[in-house]
Amino acid sequence: RVVARRVVEPSEIREAYRSTLLSTHYSVPLELGRPITSIEGTLVLLVQFRDVLTGQTHSAERILKI
Repeated sequence: RVVARRVVEPSEIREAYRSTLLSTHYSVPLELGRPITSIEGTLVLLVQFRDVLTGQTHSAERILKI
């Protein structure tokens, strides 16, 4: 079941970029449709970045135990 989905517009990418001494990354807030309860389970976070210049899709996945 999909809990939340967000598409970031090209104009938002520049604002989402973060650079620190330890890393560079993008930070995009994601609002959930409803709160996650304290019931134990698994949340899969899947992120895809489609580069329109090269046509490549970059994906990352993280499994979170709740």
